[in-house]
Amino acid sequence: MVAPDYTVQVHRRRYQIAREAVRAGLRGAPVRVEQRLDGSMAVRFREPYLPVRECSTPSPQPLREQPTPPRAARNPSRPVPATRPHRWMDGFDLRSSKPLWAVLRDEPAGEPPATRRAPLTPVALRAPSISGAPKEQELSTLR
Repeated sequence: MVAPDYTVQVHRRRYQIAREAVRAGLRGAPVRVEQRLDGSMAVRFREPYLPVRECSTPSPQPLREQPTPPRAARNPSRPVPATRPHRWMDGFDLRSSKPLWAVLRDEPAGEPPATRRAPLTPVALRAPSISGAPKEQELSTLR
């Protein structure tokens, strides 16, 4: 893993990635470290190899996180807009409505609840019959 100061630690030694090789997404990313038979070392991030050099001085101890000061409240010179009351909930009160068991008890068993149908238009009257039944019979079932 690449440290925030663009260093990589291998066998208790730190290696600095060259400044010109630094690119987006490198900090904190996993890299592939290859120890070659001739003693050289190569560090690979995604596709390209990155030039590295051994750090001469030990890296500083990681800084302790400073506690962040509490966030300031909203700007007092800017008033907060008041919320508008919405009317879509007018007349809806769960405490005054019938309980579900009472609504189900009052419905006739086996029949679907009545639905409101759109009025028949002249286009609907001229449309070919889907069921194959005569138009008069089909119209009487729709009304």
